[in-house]
Amino acid sequence: MKESSIANKILLRILIVAAIVIVIAAGVSYYLVMGMKKDIELQTQEHFELLIKERIKAKLDIGISNAVTISKNTDVIEALETNNRDLAIAALSSISNAMKNGTSFKNVKVHIHDKNVNSFLRNWKTEKYGDDLSSFRKTILEVKNTQKPLAAIEVGRAGLVLRGLAPVFNDADEYIGSLEFIQGFNSVVKDFKADDEFLLVLMDEKLKRGNALTSQDKVGNYYISQKVIDESFKNSVKSLDFTKLINKGYLTDSSYFYTQFPIKDFQGNTIGTYLVGDHIKHVDTSFNESANLVYFMLVMMVILTLVLVFVIYYLFKKIITGGLNKFKHSFAEFLDFISFKTNTFTKPTVYTNDEVGQMLVMLNETADIFDKKLKEDMRVIGEIVLTSDKVEQGIYKCRIHATSENPMIVTLKNTINKMLDENERNMTEVVRSVSHFANNDYRDRVNINPKLKDKMLEVMQSINKLGEALGNNAKANLHNGQTLENNSATMTASMNNLAAK
Repeated sequence: MKESSIANKILLRILIVAAIVIVIAAGVSYYLVMGMKKDIELQTQEHFELLIKERIKAKLDIGISNAVTISKNTDVIEALETNNRDLAIAALSSISNAMKNGTSFKNVKVHIHDKNVNSFLRNWKTEKYGDDLSSFRKTILEVKNTQKPLAAIEVGRAGLVLRGLAPVFNDADEYIGSLEFIQGFNSVVKDFKADDEFLLVLMDEKLKRGNALTSQDKVGNYYISQKVIDESFKNSVKSLDFTKLINKGYLTDSSYFYTQFPIKDFQGNTIGTYLVGDHIKHVDTSFNESANLVYFMLVMMVILTLVLVFVIYYLFKKIITGGLNKFKHSFAEFLDFISFKTNTFTKPTVYTNDEVGQMLVMLNETADIFDKKLKEDMRVIGEIVLTSDKVEQGIYKCRIHATSENPMIVTLKNTINKMLDENERNMTEVVRSVSHFANNDYRDRVNINPKLKDKMLEVMQSINKLGEALGNNAKANLHNGQTLENNSATMTASMNNLAAK
């Protein structure tokens, strides 16, 4: 099997975990970046919404303020009361010149209406008057009914316009007509342009009146209600999906950021939309600053993760692998010790109380226990050797007295001692019988243990047979002696008889 390192295995697993963490972090970072991009786009949308509201409100406030101011002009009041249009023309001309010289208003449009909602005077087209406005000028009807000033955005022949209206009262405080201060959106468009931003004031095509607006003024389903137009922005807007823009609130392409806000009349009806735009690079600059911070944090996290991985690997290799190598070396010595390749074991010094240190302590304790048992076994074996030597010399009274915790050694000791007991008893029996035989006592017999077999049994049986044979021989010798004695007596008697003769 191919050798492998625990440290390398740990490193591989840590790298896998680190890779997973980095992938997750990258996914989270991407999610955060996309969220930040959306937040910045929403913030940009909110910024434009606030900006358009403020600027349009400022225009409407100016319109209603000027309308109220002009409606208090005595010449205007007198002109309406006396139906003196020349007086009204002169008054409005004087007011218009004063505004041109002292304010930013260069093209002042004021429209005076009589109490029957008929046109009394258009200062930009004095020859056109007397036409009934009640059928389409709802703001004039509202001022007549409420007799209060009103500022609103309303549809005109050239598109949407800002109107500030005020009722006109005579000295008796009787309603004698109304006056409106009319403004376009060009100044608002210029304000956006000054900030390098874009605005298109778009009127719903269904509200078109007359032929003043042409296809050149059309974008999608809307007509442009301004004269100051950025052609590049206008051309980009032509390719916009207005339905998607209205549903989402904003869109982007490679050049611009687009957002829209509905234009409502004083009754709350949607009559058009403000299409506001900005260079996409301006939006991306804010996004890139935030995104770069996230990317920087991601890169730092990757670097720190890799540094942490290799620091952990280094410490693991130094602490764990070093400890394991020490344990491996000590364990190899221990194996040599228990396999009797060496007769000593050098216990490793333990400096820590971690898992490796505890393993080394256990190894030392095991070595001590094994050494103690080994010494006990060696004492028993030593006594066995000495006892065997004595048995070889014919000494059977010796016994093995040393003990051990090794059950096999204990069994060996007990077996040898039991064998010695049996051999001593057998030898005692043999010696006793032989001693009797030596003293001409052939009656004694050896007590044979039923467990005896083979040669020892033959020896014991032979001793008994020898005793029997010696006994029988003794009896035969006695009989022969007696016979010889009798024969000797007979011979003696015969000799005596012969001698007597």
